[in-house]
Amino acid sequence: MDRKYFIDQSAQAIKRAYQFLMKSRKQNIVELGDDIDAFAIKRNDVFEFGIRLAVDGVDSEQINIILDNIIAREKDSLSRRLKTIQKEAVKHIQDGSNSLILLNILFSYLSDDEKNDVKGLLADDAFKTYFELY
Repeated sequence: MDRKYFIDQSAQAIKRAYQFLMKSRKQNIVELGDDIDAFAIKRNDVFEFGIRLAVDGVDSEQINIILDNIIAREKDSLSRRLKTIQKEAVKHIQDGSNSLILLNILFSYLSDDEKNDVKGLLADDAFKTYFELY
């Protein structure tokens, strides 16, 4: 995975995680089932797979074990970091975390330069407050 693709995928993962968190907090996690990308699960997408498990009621500890095992098989460091971001997103969506906590944790996996590049891709209103604070 090259840096440009990592930045793009990280931005997409963060945006999707934020959207899923907001929906699950307004409704409940089961309602996310219709939004899961089944094709992405087949590509071993940690976020989609983890959300599927959470929607199905799998315990968070078991989800962590499964996702950690998927991440451990990843050889590329950027891919491993992206999958870790996705795993953390699943955990915080399942826990119903505060949106600012979710964003702080996900952005903590990015360097300052990477964060600025991702910020440029997420310059809409949903993230404006976060970027003003941090």
